[in-house]
Amino acid sequence: SGEKAGDDALADEANPPKWPSSVHVFDATMDPSETNATLWEIFRRMGPLKSGKFSSERHAFLFKPGRYSLDVPVGYYTQVLGLGTWPSDVRFTGHHGIFGPSEEDNNNFNTFWKAAENLANQPTSGRSIWSVSQAAPLRRVQVSGDLLLGSYDGAVPSKGSGGFIADVQVDGTLDLVRQQQWLIRNCKVNGTRYFQSTPRAVNFVYLGTTGSPKSSGNCTDSGRNPVSPEPQVIQEPTTPVQVEKPYMSINADGKYYLHIPQPIFSGHGVSWEARDDHNDHTQRVSFEKVFVASNETKLAVINAKLAAGKHVILTPGIYHLSAPIRIGWNETVQQQVLLGLGMATLIPTAGTAAVEIGPALGVRVAGVMLQAGQNHSKNLLWWSQGGDPKNPGLLSDVFARVGGPDTSKVSAEVMIAVSGSHVVMDNVWAWRADCCQNGCGTCAVRYCDHGVVVNGDHVTSYGLFSEHCQKDLLVWNGEHGRSVFFQSEMNSFAREPWDDTPNYGENGVSGYRVNAQHHVGMGIGVYAYFLQPGNVVAAGVVVANASSIKKLQCPFYWNLNPVWFDTGKSGIRSAVRVAAPVKKLDS
Repeated sequence: SGEKAGDDALADEANPPKWPSSVHVFDATMDPSETNATLWEIFRRMGPLKSGKFSSERHAFLFKPGRYSLDVPVGYYTQVLGLGTWPSDVRFTGHHGIFGPSEEDNNNFNTFWKAAENLANQPTSGRSIWSVSQAAPLRRVQVSGDLLLGSYDGAVPSKGSGGFIADVQVDGTLDLVRQQQWLIRNCKVNGTRYFQSTPRAVNFVYLGTTGSPKSSGNCTDSGRNPVSPEPQVIQEPTTPVQVEKPYMSINADGKYYLHIPQPIFSGHGVSWEARDDHNDHTQRVSFEKVFVASNETKLAVINAKLAAGKHVILTPGIYHLSAPIRIGWNETVQQQVLLGLGMATLIPTAGTAAVEIGPALGVRVAGVMLQAGQNHSKNLLWWSQGGDPKNPGLLSDVFARVGGPDTSKVSAEVMIAVSGSHVVMDNVWAWRADCCQNGCGTCAVRYCDHGVVVNGDHVTSYGLFSEHCQKDLLVWNGEHGRSVFFQSEMNSFAREPWDDTPNYGENGVSGYRVNAQHHVGMGIGVYAYFLQPGNVVAAGVVVANASSIKKLQCPFYWNLNPVWFDTGKSGIRSAVRVAAPVKKLDS
């Protein structure tokens, strides 16, 4: 009965929870050879590009407090989580410790969808390796020695198109190797470097980071020197509003807790450095008030738990949803959390959104992948009206895709639509697939107009990525928005007969469109690798208000396909132009 369902939703949850097989919990007292065997058995499947990139497996490795003399390779759809109150409670002291290795060809442009959080990496090599591109965050990590966002193991250093780290302390040097771009938010580093012989980088942004280099003073020269551009370095000393991702811990009695970091305004450095239990900026919730779901849990049960005011954790798996997961619709509950583990993947099956967020204050949606289904969705995620500057909402490590693993048509008009105000988007990637199961340019039909549409006011983004959509990659309608670091690539296959984009370029398409009158942007980049001639884009960034140009710090464009360098028959012509606002997209 409905009454019984309500009663069940209100009853305390089990603590510790019953984890499904996709969650692997390790203890430092376990036989290390058995732990090692499990880790490497999974990596043999999830590590290689061919078997891992579009695997249906999902995994989360949970490590209880202790010291682990192990090497933990992190493959696709794999997340490593320490269960300590502080990063140093879970320490890895193997030769590599936690590491994300480069692909076999030393090219990491397809190395996505992995994460490591809330741990200390103390490798005996003195170098922590994290060779990745988008959607592969490091968060709340303490690194002893150097942190390399690539590797020097091959004949030439590895390439990458990242990326994002936040709340990370590096005792040694942060080495960006041959990354094209990166956002370093609220970190602490002891020097930085990148590969300069010859350089091929465009945009390194340091936000609220201790030890960061000074701003370069010059913007990148990628527009006139696309082959070997020098990167711009942008340094901003404080983060206007900082909302860290929720995380989990376990106590000595085996009880689990969900930690909800509180907003920090004008933040600088890592949030956890001062070990003061009365000043750790978190709300701690016992798992009696946290519902742990699997992909076998009925959607009605998940939504009943959320309606009752509980937090929900989505364990690793693929969730086929006949209706949206609805969070934040009980306005008596603030700072409600929907937290995915192991790249929990949400696929709408009936043409709805996968997640709908209500007007309750301070909602956090984190660690989920949104994937378009065969029935057309207007949005994959929709954040409704509402908002409070003192209690902002959060989208953290939210990754969306239209196409990729699919063999039949999939579509969504907009991947992520934010109509709420005072929302922070922290590491969000919206990707219309360009490289699918059988390689690049081999995708099944996939339709998507826009990656992200922002209609809410006072929305902030840190590390926003949007790629290959058929119309503007990003549309920002809300007033007083702020965007720090934007990486994008326009539709590479425009004008291909099967791509259904015949007038690309001449139709005024852009990578970053601002219809608002008041908007601030920092490190906004629009790239293009067009395969067909005729895709002449007037500017990567389009603003409706000419005065907005003065509030854009170092916007830039980068044409990547050398076929058009001399002829100019396809490519982006300039960084910014002014144009009348287009019709507002209602989400």
